[in-house]
Amino acid sequence: MTQDPERAATDRTSQNTLARDSRSNDDSKTGKRGQGADDENEAFDRQRFPDAFYPGVLVFLDQVRGRGVIRSYSGREIRFEFPFVSVVGAPIGGRSPGIELLNQGDRVGFDVGWTSRGLRVTKIKPATNE
Repeated sequence: MTQDPERAATDRTSQNTLARDSRSNDDSKTGKRGQGADDENEAFDRQRFPDAFYPGVLVFLDQVRGRGVIRSYSGREIRFEFPFVSVVGAPIGGRSPGIELLNQGDRVGFDVGWTSRGLRVTKIKPATNE
């Protein structure tokens, strides 16, 4: 007996979706978190990544052109360029909002994203002076 391959793929997808949805519904009714949620919490290290940002150092900053480079603690250097990066806590507006909050050599938290030019910094959170 032969079966249409498109229909077989659709059947498998719907079965996987139903199984996943039924698990999440069961967990929400009982108030318990699933095993997957516990695994995610264990994999995320809040000491290494406070506030869900990667820690790094601002090694180069050109305030005139609005460009810079952040070096992660693993040693990788990742570029950023205004207006394609946002600074957490900066006022909205202007050509490079938040660039005045950054200084070369500062410790920062950052987040990354993929662009057509590769991996780039998308958010920068200046370290608080405590």
